[in-house]
Amino acid sequence: MKERHVEVAILGAGTAGLSAYNEVRKVTDNFVLINGGPGGTTCARVGCMPSKVLIQIANDFHRRHALEKEGIRGGEHLRIDQRIVLQHVRSLRDTFVQGVLKTVDALGDRMIHGYARFRKPTVLEVEQQLIHATAVFICVRRHSRNGQTSRICRSS
Repeated sequence: MKERHVEVAILGAGTAGLSAYNEVRKVTDNFVLINGGPGGTTCARVGCMPSKVLIQIANDFHRRHALEKEGIRGGEHLRIDQRIVLQHVRSLRDTFVQGVLKTVDALGDRMIHGYARFRKPTVLEVEQQLIHATAVFICVRRHSRNGQTSRICRSS
C-alpha cells in the first residue's frame, strides 16, 4: 500500500471542505482533499444555488404588479413558460457544478476520490493509500438515522 505524508488532509469536497481548502492553501501546498461522494457540492447540485435561481425568477415575475406604477405597460400579459424556466435553472446549476469540479480537478494528485477510513487519529486509508496527516479536517455531510442532516467541519 502506498504511503503519503501531508500536513493537512481535508475530508469532504463540499462547501465546508472547499472553504477549508481555501484557508489551508494559503499556508501550505502539502495537503490532500478527499471526497467520496458526487462532486460539485450539494449546494451547487441540488441545494441553495438552484433554488435561489428559481426564487429570483419568481420574484421577477411577481414584480409585474409594480410595473404599471412605474409607467411600464403590459405587465398583466406576462406569463411563465415552466419548461424554459426549468431549462434555465438546470443550465445555471450545471455552470455552478462545473465551476466546483474545475477547482478540484486542478488539484491533480492532491485530490483523492474515495471514502477515507481512519486507521489512527491522523492516519487515513483511502483508495489503497495510507495518508499520514499532521491535521485532519472533517468537513462532510452526515446523515442521521431519522433523516435529519447536519454539517460538521472540525480538525483533529
